[in-house]
Amino acid sequence: MPHGPGPETPGLPPANDPSTEAGSAAGREANDRIEQEHVVLRRLVERLEEANELSRLTALLEELRPLLQDHFRHEEASDGLHAAVAVVAPQRLGSLERLFAEHRQFLRTVDRLLGQAHQLLDGPIAELLRGASQLAWELRCHEESETDLFGETMTTDLGSGD
Repeated sequence: MPHGPGPETPGLPPANDPSTEAGSAAGREANDRIEQEHVVLRRLVERLEEANELSRLTALLEELRPLLQDHFRHEEASDGLHAAVAVVAPQRLGSLERLFAEHRQFLRTVDRLLGQAHQLLDGPIAELLRGASQLAWELRCHEESETDLFGETMTTDLGSGD
């Protein structure tokens, strides 16, 4: 995620300008919050890239969804990126709107992936896990029968139990 413009970005009034001190403080606070969210999201995205197991992937997507929603809300807020771009570079508002449209697309994609993951976990994956559990139980019963048979043979039929 690219770094957003901050109060010290060229073209913005300097943070120590008394005429913009209140606005700069609010801008710095919003920028700091967004930057912190970027750090958290980057770490989560790295974990998402490494996920190779469905239940782990699902958990990461479930963690990601509300973080993205809050982060996008902060970026799109009146004191977020829109305000900074509108003041400094209004010619870039179209690009910013495209980025905001991507926000909505990202949320739809996460929702779709979560839906697919839950369908798999509740359907074919659950069936596969039930089948594997049944197989394990049957193998355990089989092994117990073999052990019982061997034990009976050794003690009864071979007469080693006398």
